[in-house]
Amino acid sequence: MILEIFGLLGVIFSALMILVPSYRRPAGKKEGIPILLAYGYLNHIGVWVMQRKRLSQMGLGPIYTVPLASPFSSIEKHAEKIFDEIERRGFHKVILVGYSMGGLACAHYMTKHPEKVAKVIAISSPFQGTLMAWVAPGKNGAEMRPGSPFLRKLVPHLKNAPLYFIESECDEIVQPNASKVFDIPQGHLFLIRNLGHAGLIFSKRVSDRIAHWIKNLSQ
Repeated sequence: MILEIFGLLGVIFSALMILVPSYRRPAGKKEGIPILLAYGYLNHIGVWVMQRKRLSQMGLGPIYTVPLASPFSSIEKHAEKIFDEIERRGFHKVILVGYSMGGLACAHYMTKHPEKVAKVIAISSPFQGTLMAWVAPGKNGAEMRPGSPFLRKLVPHLKNAPLYFIESECDEIVQPNASKVFDIPQGHLFLIRNLGHAGLIFSKRVSDRIAHWIKNLSQ
């Protein structure tokens, strides 16, 4: 409960960060494979404030936060925003990190442009769907329901894809599901205890794992 309260406070604080002009510029080192961060359902770019700062301090970069489509757009529309950002900046290869729904958008982009993606790191993304999506409005809400046409079409295209998963045993929104959907290579799944859905986006353990995977691109 305490962790969830801190998570909520973090969301409120991060909402203010979208008003800071410098937050819209890339962070971290200037040379390297660009890292693009995609937020989740009903979130915003500011939700990445802590991860962006930590990853920069770990020597990673350049790091960009992607402004996605309007809140209730289809996940395909959100993926198109990722496409727009990559094309606008002229990137040839990227690492995509997606939180919750953002992980689905990143994965969808990868199915369309696999040559552009070195890795996708999905943080608590509902590849098997989530029951909470039954009360979530919007096209993207419907697409995150268990057994949705979107998920049934997406998952088969992700076989042997460079996907990495971070999940929590205590996630009250998205239950750990990656191992039920994919044949996950050793080292591609990081399971956390004692963190809820909101807490994952601010966790240093998550930062450390993201940095480990990015620094070891061949793994």
